[in-house]
Amino acid sequence: MPPMIGSEDYALIKPYIILPMILSAFERDKKIIEESGVIKTPAPYVAMIDVAMDRVSADLREVKRQFRERGIKVHTIERGDSLIVAKFVCRGYTGTFNLRDQYLSAEAGVLMHGYLLGKTDVLAGSDVVK
Repeated sequence: MPPMIGSEDYALIKPYIILPMILSAFERDKKIIEESGVIKTPAPYVAMIDVAMDRVSADLREVKRQFRERGIKVHTIERGDSLIVAKFVCRGYTGTFNLRDQYLSAEAGVLMHGYLLGKTDVLAGSDVVK
């Protein structure tokens, strides 16, 4: 019988939900900086965002690798009024994972800050993997 869903398995669901949202936010912000004309020299800011996006993408690839190793598959991510619900299967067991919008926004901000500062262990130092 496969082991049940453990806390480490649940801990991987959070970044799987949050990291793509961070990539979207960075992409949106990058576009605004490039097209707004407000900043005279947008290139350094855009480059900083590009580097941060590369780090987010690398972390997301690692989360997906861990999913494959642990037998985790997220089937649906539904967004309600103030809640995001992910439904997943982990080694034959089904589960749900809930994130409140308030938590998601705060955590995404913390992570984005870490990625922009060039920290190498952004996920390890956040609440996302706990």
